[in-house]
Amino acid sequence: MRNIPNLPFTKELNKLFIEQGVLRTYQKGECIQYSENFIENIIIIDGLVKTFVEYGDRKLLLYHSENNDIRVTNMNNIFGKYTIRLSGLAQKKTTILCISNKLITKGAVKHPRLKEIIINSHQRLYTSLLNAIKHYLEMSLEDRLYNYLKLLLTKSEVKELKITHSEIAIDLNSTRESVTRSIKKLEEKNKIIRRPRSLIVLETT
Repeated sequence: MRNIPNLPFTKELNKLFIEQGVLRTYQKGECIQYSENFIENIIIIDGLVKTFVEYGDRKLLLYHSENNDIRVTNMNNIFGKYTIRLSGLAQKKTTILCISNKLITKGAVKHPRLKEIIINSHQRLYTSLLNAIKHYLEMSLEDRLYNYLKLLLTKSEVKELKITHSEIAIDLNSTRESVTRSIKKLEEKNKIIRRPRSLIVLETT
């Protein structure tokens, strides 16, 4: 049996997933194309992944996933004929355990708790999508940017964020020029400090 830390299931389910699931490792900055690799459900064994919703050539950041986080990565069951894809981006070296819907169904026969976990994962995905759309439509780019930077701080162990304006623009579905203007406004309001290749987020009251 592969050497994988304890998963948040029963001993029998852990054994089933570890033996029949597919273990994959991604390096920092590597893209995870869920649909193209037929990845339907994942458990983050170790690492950090940003997940985006994609529609055509556009995408929007949904959430970050960390250790032992269980995520549904196939949205077809939610939106039927509408093609909405999810993709991931490893923020550091990341190992994930890929579990097919077939394997989930097999496990749920004897373990109803697993069905509840997957339903909750679908609900979290749907809620994340609605929140992302709501913030995109209702909040200014400046406010979305500041919340985004604060979120990144909670997911990292550094005081300075080393991130490019282009990367921020992709995550927030904006343009690099708009992001640069918003960063300047945040600096003028003493919410951030700009460094040559990094940003420091300041706490506000």
